[in-house]
Amino acid sequence: MDQKELRALIRERVRTGQLPPVLDGRTFGGRGSNTACDCCGQTIKRDDIEYEVQFAASVTETGRSFIAHMQCHWIWWEESGPQSGPEESPDTRSLVWSALKNHLAQPDIH
Repeated sequence: MDQKELRALIRERVRTGQLPPVLDGRTFGGRGSNTACDCCGQTIKRDDIEYEVQFAASVTETGRSFIAHMQCHWIWWEESGPQSGPEESPDTRSLVWSALKNHLAQPDIH
């Protein structure tokens, strides 16, 4: 799946409520656990970076966690709405997020 298809899939899942806005959860990162990504459905291998987003029961009705690849998490984050805020200047932008975005711009991270 290319980045354009992945973005469309995640956008649709956010729009239909299959993925809650990632900003409403607490995010933790770590080593992949060979489980399916809730964003794209592909396995997050043990040598991949995995993000777990925990939501309160009031957000997901069950309080369940969602698992995502690093690239999927970034797109999910973008599609959850933060891009609608004012554009940050390069001086105030988080260096970590800038580096991550540049890394994810490289083709076919999965």
